[in-house]
Amino acid sequence: MRLNTAQRLALNLDSHIVIDAGAGTGKTSTIVDRVIEHYLSEDQRATRLLPKPTRPARLTSGMISSPPSERIDLREWGGLLPGEVVLLTFTNRAADEMRDRLRKAISRLKPGPMGDDGKSRTDPRIRNQGFIEQLLTLLEDAPIGTIDSFLSQLVSPFRGKLGDALSRENVTDAGRNMLVDSALRTLWRLPSAKSRIGDAVDSGIPAQIATDVLSARDRVSRSYSGSRAASRVLRGLASKSVFIDEAARKIMKEDGAVDPDLLMSQLLESADEQQVKKQAERLHSIVSNICQIFKDHIQSPSSVGWPAISRMSCLDDLDRSGPPMELWDKLRWMGHVLICTVSKSTLMSKKMTFFPRNQFPSDDWVPGVESYSKISDKNTKENFLILLKEQISSFGEIWSGETGRILLHFVRASITLENSKPPGTSDDWEPPSIPLPLSLPERLDNPRGKYHFTLEAEVRNLGDLHLLIQT
Repeated sequence: MRLNTAQRLALNLDSHIVIDAGAGTGKTSTIVDRVIEHYLSEDQRATRLLPKPTRPARLTSGMISSPPSERIDLREWGGLLPGEVVLLTFTNRAADEMRDRLRKAISRLKPGPMGDDGKSRTDPRIRNQGFIEQLLTLLEDAPIGTIDSFLSQLVSPFRGKLGDALSRENVTDAGRNMLVDSALRTLWRLPSAKSRIGDAVDSGIPAQIATDVLSARDRVSRSYSGSRAASRVLRGLASKSVFIDEAARKIMKEDGAVDPDLLMSQLLESADEQQVKKQAERLHSIVSNICQIFKDHIQSPSSVGWPAISRMSCLDDLDRSGPPMELWDKLRWMGHVLICTVSKSTLMSKKMTFFPRNQFPSDDWVPGVESYSKISDKNTKENFLILLKEQISSFGEIWSGETGRILLHFVRASITLENSKPPGTSDDWEPPSIPLPLSLPERLDNPRGKYHFTLEAEVRNLGDLHLLIQT
């Protein structure tokens, strides 16, 4: 197989590397090739800096069928052996796949000049076929497994001091899920009454945080409408605990509390500023075209222009101001455009309706312009509809692609997290999504309305989830 430039660079054993690539691009194959290089290269940083470990002279069992004359003295081999290269994965399935891929790659190796015909790979560093059989035998006991199982092996010699009966065996995915489910069942069974706090302590929760843990549990249950949905969330987080710990460090202060500013910073860090800028420019062009279409075809209801409290005034104001400079302000600007022009019922839906029935959405926020049906001249009316439908189509296109859908997520986040009022709205204007109070009520004033959690509530919810996962 012919390697590309990036894959060749990954075989430099004297460098620390990070492989960042999409699915199906050959990450696992590149890692396998790098491990093979560790086995075959007798001059590498690892062997130059680290002392040579104790090794067996010769192997006499396993997959070895070659005569002793075709084997090498492993004590004299300059490269690394399978037991000296650690491969860590997140799941047992990935560990099994990695070992299998390595086994197949080693089986293809043969002595000879450098070459690869697709069936076998020849390498002059391999002096005889017996060495390949030795590598295959050693591979069976190589440290290839999950992170937790490897760490368990490291601390197992000290289990007497630690007081735990540690196992060298990998914890299976099914076994891990059973442990998590058992812990969650125990968590939900604990009483909330302060007089019964001893039950929580007896279950293994540290006494100094037992009250906080139970309060967090109750809030999470209410936020997710019951323990069943909350358990699904907690179970998913527990399966990705390594990533959760890393993410938590980026949004938490030194005292362990989630910082709203750090949370917003992380949210914006994942947004591509150039993509946001281009999207805002495209949307501004559509808004400008629509404003001009209305001005050219529908007369203002008064000599002073559009009503100050109206959707048309809002759109005209957004057009004149244009997208701001800062990233978050751009997202907020686009959010105001959507609030002004998209029907309230579809604003947070998978498919938005932009200018429903070829006019501004109809609700308590007045459009500020006459309906196109009031245009008396037939040709003018037809021309208005043709031009407006072109812009409606353009609007759908910029949000329908993969990039548009990702950016729409950030725009909607700006609508819910900041809850700012667009221009041209009254003091009693009702937003398309109503922020929930921090302490959730027993009943909602409008059960059919759309609601969302505030930034303050999201911060507290993340803190609660993190506390429960750590417990």
